[in-house]
Amino acid sequence: MEDTSADRHWTLDEPCGAVNLGGRRGTLWLRSHAHTEEFTSHTDAREFVPLSVTQGRRIVMLVHFYTAEADLMPSHLRPPRIGDASAYYYQADAIVLLWRCNLLPRYRHADPACDEALRLLWERFEALLHSQFPAARQMLTPTWNRPYAQALWRAFIEARGFTRPSPAGLPGAAQIKDSVLPSGLGS
Repeated sequence: MEDTSADRHWTLDEPCGAVNLGGRRGTLWLRSHAHTEEFTSHTDAREFVPLSVTQGRRIVMLVHFYTAEADLMPSHLRPPRIGDASAYYYQADAIVLLWRCNLLPRYRHADPACDEALRLLWERFEALLHSQFPAARQMLTPTWNRPYAQALWRAFIEARGFTRPSPAGLPGAAQIKDSVLPSGLGS
């Protein structure tokens, strides 16, 4: 009997557009999982998120991006994961912390602004967060991302609408996007 326990972990598994990797075109898929966990004032969020409470529950959203085209990836990596993303939703404050969204190293460009695959992953992840957390009024993201130079990463997130510094934690550690509904949604 086949073990499907790993598949049951993922609550959503859907195609979300075409992606170019290494000169080859394939279909980008998004596989997500959400769970709730306790947080305290000692979590990493205190460095970034202007929370009104020091403890409570938050929803964790985890995503793997992959492509189903076997010729784009070595066979030992099927389903061929190309990137990951994670976020936290703080219901009490209606704030999403978009913690990370990255391509795996072999698919990554040095400059995120020139990386169409990263842009696509980011857009799809942000759209998923909007659909899962429609009551969110703010979204934040760190101004650094280890694979990239900080100035390049900051330019990338500012181009995505994260333009206002977070008033919480370390100065300049996170940027806020106040208008969280994607273009064309809402009034």
